[in-house]
Amino acid sequence: MQCSLDLLDLVLSEAALGKEASGRPAASERAETLRGRIAGRDRLRVATTPAQLLAEIADGYDWVVLGTDKWRQILEPAWYGSVSARDAAIDALPRIALAPRPFAADSGSPIDDAIPEGSIVLSIPDSLAEVSSTAVRAGRTDWMA
Repeated sequence: MQCSLDLLDLVLSEAALGKEASGRPAASERAETLRGRIAGRDRLRVATTPAQLLAEIADGYDWVVLGTDKWRQILEPAWYGSVSARDAAIDALPRIALAPRPFAADSGSPIDDAIPEGSIVLSIPDSLAEVSSTAVRAGRTDWMA
């Protein structure tokens, strides 16, 4: 494994930050679908949380795994009220593993300068690079798992 993880929790926010509540599929539905897909895989678990800020969601974990599109969102001070609050939240994060997203490359400056030391960019198959929870909430239910 690229991060040498013994266990990976797939954590879904009940109200994703910056996303309109579409109603379907709800986080609970997505969680149940994931649980069905990972049944028998002892190294994977699924959880939901009311937390929205990644620093709150990742509290207590050794790593946080996310897409570069989400990382760009996390860097926006607007979610925190100030640059200093954003910086404190980022400093509170565990090690970061970023999944590259082809559509995130066109959305601003290179992310490499903003990735904290000790973080990694994951190597993932091209066929999975565009899979995202944003697309699932928009109707790509075939990507729920």
